[in-house]
Amino acid sequence: MKTLRERGAVWIISQSGDRLYVGQDQSLLPSSSAVYAPGMHATRAIMNVITTAPPQTLVDELSGVRNFDETSPYDDLYDKDKEGTDSPQNDHSQKGVASDAPLAVSIGPPDESAPRGRVQVQIPWKDSTRPPRSFAQAWHRDRALRQRLEASPEKLQMFRSQVDQLVQQGFAEELPKELPRYPPDESDPLLQDRHYISLVPVYSAARHTKCRLCLDARTCNTYTRPGWHNPQALLQAFVGWRAYVWVGLFNLSKAFWRIHIISQDRRWTCCIADSRRLRFIALPFGYNFSPCSLLEGEDLVKEEIDKLITVGHETSPPGADGPTGLESDPDDTKEEVNEPDSSSTIVDIEVDVDHETPEPPRPKSLRCKFYVDDGQIRENHRPSAGAKKLMWARWGFAQYGFPSEGVKTSGNFHISREIIAGLWEGQRQAKALDHLRKVDQHSWKSFLGYLWDPEVDAVAQIFPELQSNEQIALSEGQCLSRREVISIVQRWHDPLGLFNEVGGFSKCLIRMSVQDTKDWDSLVQEMTMNELRQWVLVMQMPIHVMPRYCDLRSVYVFSDASTTCWCAEIRDVNLHLIYSRSGLFKAGSDQTIPRKETEAAYQATITLEKLLSAFPKDDPEVSRDATIVAGFYTDSEILIHRLRGGDRIYKGLSAAERRRIKVIEQCLVENETKIQHIPGTVNPSDRGSRPENYKQYLQPPELDGLRHWLEAEAVDPSSLTFDPKDKKSRDCEVSDLFDPNDFPLVPLEQPTCEQAGRAACCPISTADLLQLQLNDNWCSRTREVIGRNDAP
Repeated sequence: MKTLRERGAVWIISQSGDRLYVGQDQSLLPSSSAVYAPGMHATRAIMNVITTAPPQTLVDELSGVRNFDETSPYDDLYDKDKEGTDSPQNDHSQKGVASDAPLAVSIGPPDESAPRGRVQVQIPWKDSTRPPRSFAQAWHRDRALRQRLEASPEKLQMFRSQVDQLVQQGFAEELPKELPRYPPDESDPLLQDRHYISLVPVYSAARHTKCRLCLDARTCNTYTRPGWHNPQALLQAFVGWRAYVWVGLFNLSKAFWRIHIISQDRRWTCCIADSRRLRFIALPFGYNFSPCSLLEGEDLVKEEIDKLITVGHETSPPGADGPTGLESDPDDTKEEVNEPDSSSTIVDIEVDVDHETPEPPRPKSLRCKFYVDDGQIRENHRPSAGAKKLMWARWGFAQYGFPSEGVKTSGNFHISREIIAGLWEGQRQAKALDHLRKVDQHSWKSFLGYLWDPEVDAVAQIFPELQSNEQIALSEGQCLSRREVISIVQRWHDPLGLFNEVGGFSKCLIRMSVQDTKDWDSLVQEMTMNELRQWVLVMQMPIHVMPRYCDLRSVYVFSDASTTCWCAEIRDVNLHLIYSRSGLFKAGSDQTIPRKETEAAYQATITLEKLLSAFPKDDPEVSRDATIVAGFYTDSEILIHRLRGGDRIYKGLSAAERRRIKVIEQCLVENETKIQHIPGTVNPSDRGSRPENYKQYLQPPELDGLRHWLEAEAVDPSSLTFDPKDKKSRDCEVSDLFDPNDFPLVPLEQPTCEQAGRAACCPISTADLLQLQLNDNWCSRTREVIGRNDAP
């Protein structure tokens, strides 16, 4: 099969006839009877069949052996496989498989660097169709890439070095330069290059690896399914990181490359890199199923090393604490009174671990969690036991081909509990700020975008450095495009909302840039640039620090709203911020302040549910069931009055408000807590709801006033409160919904007399309802206190 391009179309010539493909490279119409229909973008119209036989001279010209050094290979990337061809690729094809179905990941036979077995994956095809041939496209893209890199010899050398490492480390194998004759015989078992993927280097001076190789597998990804994913995975990793006193972190070195692709699927994972034909043995990052494959592989390895712990202790001789021939770790399930504070009792964790490392002492239990390639070891009782568990977990994963480097391993096992769980304000906070000012000299560790100081157990964040053209534009007062402004703003990384008081203004900057222009490449107004310049200067200041550890045994929920923004915060028993969310109201919204306060409280219930659902599920001491929601606080008295009024005032509210109030009440019932009014002067979420005032929030909030207020309310409650436990049942009598002064009651002397109905007691019941409410003192008072929203 041969092809020839003509004015953007693809003319495919074969013995049975020829086919014409039209459209863009990414969306060709695979039909032998198609022509382009003007005015149609993604849709093509099938018009007539082309059956012209190819000239013999053209066939002779296109035949022959392809030379690797040719400047333009003749066979095109759109050569389709013959239908009905019997080949091994159809052995494991599946039809109708859900995109989030589990992948075929298993532990294969051991090899030199994985003595206990290597994780392998089978490409999860959607159905029996396979990617097209793409050698020409990959060849041309590689040539263009080399031409661009020739202008920067340093980058070209880094790229070639990374390509050499692919082969040297066994992640890919090099195919011979002598290519087979085309058209190939599809039944030939030696045909091992059916699809090529383009490879692109990505340079970053700030990363540990300066040059990374990324794959453009968009074409192949349309034929594969990504597998399952956990939308709560990132939040679960953060919550687990902050919920334990001692934490050890490690990173699996080149984690994706450690997973192998089964041999019969490797023909679909070829690439051209630096004029070399490579075929991947390992799983590269770029496929849509790569993340799921890594997660399932980590779970499999975790199950295997858990079996090592179980089997090892089951086979121990009587009276022994651990497996034969191994040093036993003392009981780590009970907390000791005197914890070791000396660093001499902690093993050295910052060492490289691979498959040749001797096995360290085997623990009795292991609590190890992963987010992609970042692993955590969590400990609440004994720091020395936590350090040993960290080293044994690293050894266990190295036995299955996942080594880890000591430079990317960190932990706070050398710090005592008194420091980690002690008071944050004061000396400890000042020390963390001093370390942040000397971030280049101090050993800050990185974890999922945050900076972690294991010396004082603090979390920090710094706005990344701008590019040279962006720095010049901000310093000289030049305007940037909407695309550039949004790109700068979105570099602020704070998924937990720990610094929402100043970082929340990023949402306002995005709104301002969108309001300035609809075109992404048009310049924004000068006012937006001034606000951006001032905000970036504030975010680059070394002032954003926060304690890492949070005591999740008891949490407080706070909410507040302003005219432009809402904010919800969740704090622990020490009032350390755990999780915060904020958002802007729709521009030009005519919603009332009570409506916005209701929205803020509703978003607080969502924030609380997100946090509780992210709690660890393998530890009964740190779980959702073990957490007490101590209180729900809002500075809106009207919202509390509406909750207390129940059904009798719901008719005066909009449908949206009624739904949100019911959700808030349901949240209070499920978490067995109450909602209470809090003065705005001590409400910590007040600052986050006013992002335009971020310049006033450069200093951390004073929490002493909030502590005193909470202590006073615990002793002598005086604020307006709604507790669902004290509320009457929804199935109460009809008379309980009316004011007893509105109609006469049945005398107590006549207990056998039937209670009079409202119509019988009130002769004017048929009068106009609005006039009746105006004449009713109780209704007038309710309207003054609660307010009314006449929206439908």
